[in-house]
Amino acid sequence: HFGSSALGRKRTRPGPAGQRSAPHGCMEVHVHTLSGLLCELTACPRWTVLDAKRAVHRASGILVREQRLVHGTSLLRDDEELSALAASGPLALQLVRRPPLAAEWLERVAQEPGELRGAPPEIRSERDVVAEAVAQNAMALEFAEAALQADRGLVLLAVRRDWRALQFASEGLRADRAVVLAAVRQDWSALQFAGPGPCMDEEIVLAAVSQDWRAVLFV
Repeated sequence: HFGSSALGRKRTRPGPAGQRSAPHGCMEVHVHTLSGLLCELTACPRWTVLDAKRAVHRASGILVREQRLVHGTSLLRDDEELSALAASGPLALQLVRRPPLAAEWLERVAQEPGELRGAPPEIRSERDVVAEAVAQNAMALEFAEAALQADRGLVLLAVRRDWRALQFASEGLRADRAVVLAAVRQDWSALQFAGPGPCMDEEIVLAAVSQDWRAVLFV
């Protein structure tokens, strides 16, 4: 899948005024760290972020699982295509290195999200690791540290995958209208885990009762 240029620094041909440019149809990618330029790559058409990470590994030795690539202020997903990131010149990416222990646990929970139960507290407070576990099994939210059970984005991810994860959200988020509505739309039974505020919300109550009249027992 990779051309020879993925093995190290970019291979280019001279452009106008002595400048170097990527071969036709390819894209120059400059990967930076806080210390400065880490490596330069020539990305082939339709490369994804994961392809870029593999190329960075070949060029620098940094393991793929330890890499987080950022464009501007956005953390890039592995499946995003580099061509979608508009750049008039070389595409500049920032590499933020994930701690080795967190990287190891990220791989572990991707294979078995229940592993999060036995993770040390500092791992259960790593958002990337918990988000991966929750993406595989929403009920893994139970094993997240309290600060992440109060993370609205993470809890929304969980309840949209499995309404039962609402029971592991913080008290504040169990009273959050959008969070509760997302869960109730999947199953009216989620209302049993909601705080008193949402149980008085007309749209939430209607969403529950329209599925089963027994939802009124939680109102």
